[in-house]
Amino acid sequence: MSTDNEKIWELERELIRRDAQIEVLKDTIIGLTKATTTNQDECKSLSERAIEVLGSMTIKQHAALQCVLAGLSNKQIAELFQCTDSTAKVHVRGVMGKLDAHTRSQVVLKAQPLMDAIGPEKYLELTGLSKGWVGNVDDEVEITRLVREKTR
Repeated sequence: MSTDNEKIWELERELIRRDAQIEVLKDTIIGLTKATTTNQDECKSLSERAIEVLGSMTIKQHAALQCVLAGLSNKQIAELFQCTDSTAKVHVRGVMGKLDAHTRSQVVLKAQPLMDAIGPEKYLELTGLSKGWVGNVDDEVEITRLVREKTR
């Protein structure tokens, strides 16, 4: 009889242990579900922020942003835009202001995730830039060639 009682106790302990494992698994699943939902919300808000920030820039600012991302100096940007160095600085400062960046490095660090969040198609649609990236310049091929040449 004590053997039967021992078996019953052993089975009850095993059930309690398994119930505890099930609870741990439930908590893990709930935690993962919340984390996934939070990550989706963060991505959604990053996408919304990207549309808000990038959508507020002018075409010249987007072109200047692309130049900064390519590592061009203000002088090189001025040559590409056929404007003065001061005007190029105004465009770059406009980009920095929209991105709340104080340095060119911060521009890169802040702009790239925003651009990635909305993807290239949406970026082109949002900015009005063509696939040659400078939609308001007559000879986009020439501009692209100059950028490549200056970034070598």
